[in-house]
Formats: sequence, structure tokens, C-alpha cells
Amino acid sequence: MSDELSDLQFRVLRFMRKRRDEYGESLCYLDDILQEVASEGLLRDDGHFRREMGTLQDRATLK
Repeated sequence: MSDELSDLQFRVLRFMRKRRDEYGESLCYLDDILQEVASEGLLRDDGHFRREMGTLQDRATLK
């Protein structure tokens, strides 16, 4: 497994960190995240987000 993040994973993490810094909370609503990454043109299909985030979650769990 590569240690590099995909563009989508990087964008989601950046968005979540920005929200945390602005609002002092780490909770992000999935709809907000999806809207943000969709506006960046990073979603290829309906299952893309789920696959990418599953990979990110697996990586976080393994470390």
C-alpha cells in the first residue's frame, strides 16, 4: 500500500482540517465533504468516495 494520498483523500483531509481550525471542532458532515470534493471535480463515480475513504480509514487503522 502506498503512503501517498490520492487527490480526493488529500482534499477531504484538508477540508476537515480547515473546518477544525475555523470552528474548533473536528466534526464534519458528510454532505459538506461531498459538496466540497464534488465542486473540485474529484469524484469519478458514486462508489469512488466510499472506496477512497475506506482506503484512508484502513491506512489510519493500520498505523
